[in-house]
Amino acid sequence: MMSNIHILPIFPLNTVLFPFETMPLRIFEDRYKKMLQDSLNDNSKIGIALIKYGNEVGGPAKTYDIGTVAEIKSSERTDSDEYYLILEGIKKFLITRTVSDTPYITAEIKIIEESYIDSTIDSHELSRAKLSFQNYINYLLNIQGEWKKTPPVPNDPIKLSYLIPQLLNLKLPEKQHFLEVASSKERIDASLHYLNSEIIDLSKKLNAKMNMQYGRN
Repeated sequence: MMSNIHILPIFPLNTVLFPFETMPLRIFEDRYKKMLQDSLNDNSKIGIALIKYGNEVGGPAKTYDIGTVAEIKSSERTDSDEYYLILEGIKKFLITRTVSDTPYITAEIKIIEESYIDSTIDSHELSRAKLSFQNYINYLLNIQGEWKKTPPVPNDPIKLSYLIPQLLNLKLPEKQHFLEVASSKERIDASLHYLNSEIIDLSKKLNAKMNMQYGRN
């Protein structure tokens, strides 16, 4: 079990990792190979943080203060001495201070615990959010030509509130905003606007696709 405050290596990326999300990652820079080995020798956890400005490769980068602790679920070394990782987001963190920036960033971080009490959402709101998300997934699958059963939508409001922005067509600052929102209720409330807007857009695209394929009646 993780303590509330501790030291964590930080990997700056041009992406946002949410709690409960699984993400592949390729490592080829020497500094991050070193970070990987140190992490595997410790607790197999690193911090993923969105770059605010700077470079993902080669140079220094300044990240947002809130990111996600990721557990290294698997690590595979290739013949070209690169590493392919599978990461799983666990909990959000807040960077309280930078400890070192060489050869890679390490920081003192505070784990952000999310309370189910503070995230209370009534059954009607939760059902409405699940239905909207199911409709959204159906449209995505249909646009892609994948006519298969919609995957199960979690009943856990915290998991659902992080799953929705994973799949929405959002800009990185918008995804970071969802990560930083304090409660699942707020995230779900905010996501419904995006969901409904994207469902309308996907519906138009699907209708246009069907008209092109089968012609107008």
